[in-house]
Amino acid sequence: MDSLSAENLERFADEQSTSCSREGVAGNGALMRLAPIPLFFYHSPYHAVLNAGESAILTHGDDRARDACRYYAALIVGALQG
Repeated sequence: MDSLSAENLERFADEQSTSCSREGVAGNGALMRLAPIPLFFYHSPYHAVLNAGESAILTHGDDRARDACRYYAALIVGALQG
């Protein structure tokens, strides 16, 4: 990647939000796409739970959606680790 592209990406990251949601949106879509995250991070429960919560923010701005994803990620990791 050339320096101009890197500069543009950094500027975009600083100026733009990746969220497609707003506060109060708490549907089940975030849970429906959750499974790959704890499957990938099953060796690190901390990272599984952290990334599960972050993934919910993309489309569901309500804390309940984020907390539900964190909880279910922990359940999946627990099931995988026995």
